[in-house]
Amino acid sequence: MNTLRPFALRRPTELPAAGWWLLLLALLPLGLFASWVAAFALLGLIIVQRARPLDFLTAYLLVVVVGSFINYGNGQVTYQMWILTGFIVFMLYCYVLSRRWDSLVVPRTPATKPLLLFFALTVVNFVRGLAVGNTPRYAALELLACLALVSCLLVASRRFSERELMAAMIVMWVMALAHFALGAYIFALSHRRIIGVYFAPVPGVVAMMMLNFALREPKRSRMLMWLIGMGPLLGQQFLSFTRGFWFALIGGTVFSIIVYVGRGEGLKLRIQRSASALAMLGGLAALGILTLGVTLGIGHVWELAGNRFASSAGTTYTWASSSNMVRLLEYAHVIEFVQEQPIFGKGLGFFIVVPESIGGNLKEQWFVHQNYLLVLLKQGLVGLALWVWLLIGFVRVGVQGRNLPSRIERSWCTGAAALVVYCMVYGLVHFPLAETNTTFTFALATGAAMRLTATDTIALRWKGRRSLSEAA
Repeated sequence: MNTLRPFALRRPTELPAAGWWLLLLALLPLGLFASWVAAFALLGLIIVQRARPLDFLTAYLLVVVVGSFINYGNGQVTYQMWILTGFIVFMLYCYVLSRRWDSLVVPRTPATKPLLLFFALTVVNFVRGLAVGNTPRYAALELLACLALVSCLLVASRRFSERELMAAMIVMWVMALAHFALGAYIFALSHRRIIGVYFAPVPGVVAMMMLNFALREPKRSRMLMWLIGMGPLLGQQFLSFTRGFWFALIGGTVFSIIVYVGRGEGLKLRIQRSASALAMLGGLAALGILTLGVTLGIGHVWELAGNRFASSAGTTYTWASSSNMVRLLEYAHVIEFVQEQPIFGKGLGFFIVVPESIGGNLKEQWFVHQNYLLVLLKQGLVGLALWVWLLIGFVRVGVQGRNLPSRIERSWCTGAAALVVYCMVYGLVHFPLAETNTTFTFALATGAAMRLTATDTIALRWKGRRSLSEAA
């Protein structure tokens, strides 16, 4: 009797066909006359596709990497979004090929319902924002960030093997290393605090994942390797001199330790291992910071860090606390608009006009330096309630995986929960999940955790399966 064989793509073993050579030849004029970024992106796509043709996870990781380097502040965000959109379309094509019959498999988890509800509300507010005359460009940026978040359902449509999870972890680490190199290079040139894509939260969220892998390593030598790998990522977060990063790392670390220690048999051993990991991490951090201080010429590095911490709650206008005053003025301005439409918000694409922190020139600003207040402004109290429910749901998803039989799966799930906590804390002073830089990494981590902990799945088929007689 004939049976249906699972769909699989064989890797090419022959030399590249003429089409591949034509693509390679197109790189030179693309780099000379258009953009070297686009040329390198196309080259990376060609290399990856020769190694793993039309593989969904590989295509999604490409989207994660490209999305993490989108620069919202250089005036070329539209151009960069077109490049990212090309990678997203290719990823969706690979996804359809990988599913064939089931276009989407939705897992039942604590985050599924609030995710779908928040997505539906975002689409409604996107249409409503355009209808009332809000800026389409800003509305599209916000909608894309929500679509990036919802893409976790694509990741959750399949269960990844331990080997694939580790491969994804390595890719994210290399991506975070690239962010460290970019930030260190920019800091070495300017010797002052710079924000934006040069110091994105991506290394911080990856570090939270790695910490949970380190805590669950049975051998101290392998634990040390994970912690050493975290070193450059933590160094990037420190060099940003962004207190939001620092407090987010503290919150994520405390959460990771609490979840790992837990209670019951072996409590004392887990406490000792946690203390050992924190001691090693502290020593590595101190050594790394001193090294950065010497190599990058940062004098009085500990004094600078102490002043940044001390100014966190400062209200007296000084250089160190000036950002606090600017944020308070921004929040007060936003709250005035919130009071006009508190239930459903102003809709996507709405912007405010605020003075710049330096110079005082007025500028349009579609974002708010507070993720919760941003949701409240655009989607009202209804959206804020769904947003908080969604974040708590993601934390619950990760915590549910702490007892999985596989050490790698346990580490991934609890790391995903710590990543969410990091974003929840950082969201108090910034908008990490309103941009693509962090959101695709967030979606990859939480999507895999959703599938690993799902109690059931619902398959949404785009066409019926062929019967065995039809396949014969």
